[in-house]
Amino acid sequence: MPKLRLAGVIRESIVDGPGIRMTVFTQGCPHKCKGCHNEQTWDFSGGYDSSTERILEEAKKDPILRGLTFSGGEPFCQAQRCQYWHKKRKREVLTSSATPVTPLNIYYRILTQIPSTKHF
Repeated sequence: MPKLRLAGVIRESIVDGPGIRMTVFTQGCPHKCKGCHNEQTWDFSGGYDSSTERILEEAKKDPILRGLTFSGGEPFCQAQRCQYWHKKRKREVLTSSATPVTPLNIYYRILTQIPSTKHF
């Protein structure tokens, strides 16, 4: 069961995609964008580990969730782990979104082509 390195989770968000969503903030980002509002997520050694299964189980407990959004940090730095989630959730009702700067179709295309992750 793959583990994700997380900065935190917002169980019910109305600002991170369509409908009420669970937002998963991944830990670690190499970009260090000027004006970033999540600088605390840059350090790859920060945060905590959580399993993708645990995230899915928690999301399934909430009947009003419309989906799940990966934010960060940079979810692409944990691409294989996010890919596992994406494949697993295809069998579920929830929908996924990527970061605001990366449309989901590009996110999925990249995830299916990455053999390993650079930082983990």
